Amino acid sequence: MPRKRRGYSRDDVTTHYSGCGWPEGGAPPAVNVKVHLWADSFPAAVLRDVAEDLGEDPERFAAWWARKAEERTGQGWNDGTALGELIDGREGCGWREIAARDAFEDAQADADLIWPDHHPRVEQGGRSGGWLEVAGLPPVDEWDAVMLGRWRRFERYVRAAVEDSPRAVAWLIAANVYVPEREAEDAEHARQVARGRAIVGAWADLYAEGVTR
Repeated sequence: MPRKRRGYSRDDVTTHYSGCGWPEGGAPPAVNVKVHLWADSFPAAVLRDVAEDLGEDPERFAAWWARKAEERTGQGWNDGTALGELIDGREGCGWREIAARDAFEDAQADADLIWPDHHPRVEQGGRSGGWLEVAGLPPVDEWDAVMLGRWRRFERYVRAAVEDSPRAVAWLIAANVYVPEREAEDAEHARQVARGRAIVGAWADLYAEGVTR
């Protein structure tokens, strides 16, 4: 006889607390959201998807990304490349941190919709901010099946955002760094082409003037 599959229970809920003292009712429910991103954390399919989403040439964006991943900065953050600097920033506030802030704001919005009567507070905890804690909910050991179902739904939303981190960071870098650089490069190329055409035109005029004399 096949074994009955165990359902989601309070034992499956992770708790974590980073504050001072101990909160009434115990540690709040939490989700581990630690993300480590390096130059090789971004699959080609993700870069292509980001480029297409922004209406950019995927091959040109991938080539730019590869150059940034190979360009050495001589600095210690991330992997010492220009791409690593974009990801983590010089002072620890790169595009990864900005993407994480956006994800926490989205998680707060989700929590407000899932638990409108509890006024939940999504907080960042842990030494490196790798935990998403939800304060304001009843103690986990008092949860019924409805609360467990709501938490499981919220947890799935958060984990999906964690899995999407490479795309979120790549999108921010593409939109805020690559696109302006590409536009400046295209504008400079257009100026050079126009200048070249003007020079050719001027020489053509001089030649025509000499022939007619």
